[in-house]
Amino acid sequence: MPNVFYSEKDFFKYNLLTYNEIRNSPRVSENYVFEYSPNDETSPQRSTIYFCDLKDISSSYNELVHYINENGFFISRNNSLLYKDSSKDDVYFILDKVIFNKKECLELIFSK
Repeated sequence: MPNVFYSEKDFFKYNLLTYNEIRNSPRVSENYVFEYSPNDETSPQRSTIYFCDLKDISSSYNELVHYINENGFFISRNNSLLYKDSSKDDVYFILDKVIFNKKECLELIFSK
C-alpha cells in the first residue's frame, strides 16, 4: 500500500489511518493535511500532519514541542528532530520544518 494523503474531511481515512497522537495535536494552522505511511521492511508505520501557511513558524514549532513534551516524549540525545519516550524505543515523534507543496511547513510525525 502506498502512502496516502487525506484531509480531516475524509471521514474513513481520518478515523482509520490517523493515530490519536496526531489527531489530538494542536492545529497551529488552518491549512493542514495528513499522511499515512504503512510499515515495510525498512520503516515503521507512521501517521503525519503537515501544517502550512503558518503566521509564526517559530511559535507554532514551540507549541508543538510543548504538546510532544506533555505526552511524555523528550528530545533525543542523538537527533534534535526526534522525541522519544524513554520506556519505548520504537515509539517516537519527529518534528521538522519541511517544504511541502512548495510551501514552508511543519511536519509532525508519530511512529509506532
